[in-house]
Amino acid sequence: MKVPRRFFNPLRHGVDPAAKWIEYLGRTGYLARAVVYGLVGLLTGYAAITTTRGPDTTEAMGAVRSLPLGAVLLIIVALGLLCFALWRFVEAVWDTDHRGRNLRGLLVRFGYLVAGIANLVLASIAARIAWSGRRPRGRDRRELAADVMAWPGGWLLVAVVGITVFSIGIGYFVVAWRARFMAGYDHTEMSDAERKLAKLIARFGLASRGVAFCVIGLFLALAGWQTNAGNVKTLGGAVAAAAVQPYGRILLLIIAAGFIAYSIYCLSQAKYKRFAR
Repeated sequence: MKVPRRFFNPLRHGVDPAAKWIEYLGRTGYLARAVVYGLVGLLTGYAAITTTRGPDTTEAMGAVRSLPLGAVLLIIVALGLLCFALWRFVEAVWDTDHRGRNLRGLLVRFGYLVAGIANLVLASIAARIAWSGRRPRGRDRRELAADVMAWPGGWLLVAVVGITVFSIGIGYFVVAWRARFMAGYDHTEMSDAERKLAKLIARFGLASRGVAFCVIGLFLALAGWQTNAGNVKTLGGAVAAAAVQPYGRILLLIIAAGFIAYSIYCLSQAKYKRFAR
């Protein structure tokens, strides 16, 4: 049987006109995330060869800005991330994914809300780098953590946030293992080989993302427990921490491959994801 192809064609198969803009938001957002995490993966691989310092998403955006027409490309990425954030907000508020109002459904929808906020921040950073050519100035995570730990019981709050981030990382491992994300694909538009490849790449990419969250959460929880904001790590710091371990460069290459795999997973979601009606 011939497999029909679709990329940006949400009007196919009689999509409800009231919902087509939601699908556009989601697909555009996944494309933007694919660009960002693909760049992080490439820069991490470059770091494995040249240095032990790991990049983060902000540095990936800075790399885009340095390219010819980089500012234009970065504005496009910022708009894509904005679309993804808006799509997550729509999912959280209007429950377009039909998660329901039970405890599990509300937790998932709250996760969508948090993801929307995170991508909104990334979109604003991308826009500011595109405009100024420099990463935005502001208080870094260590300074913010130090401020929080100065509050009465603030160390406990930082530790709880770290445990939460660590738990999200474990959640990525669970998702990768169970592979229930495959139910979200429109299998009528995928060949058997594409389904198998999408499952393999997605599992590796999601597990790699889980590693990043677990490392960041562990350092954050440790910072709260020891009341030492210096232990707070960004994504780049977490990658750098892996680099100084035995066989660190090999670990960096594996992490780089994981980010690229996650980028391909986002790309596959942009092309094949089945949006709820």
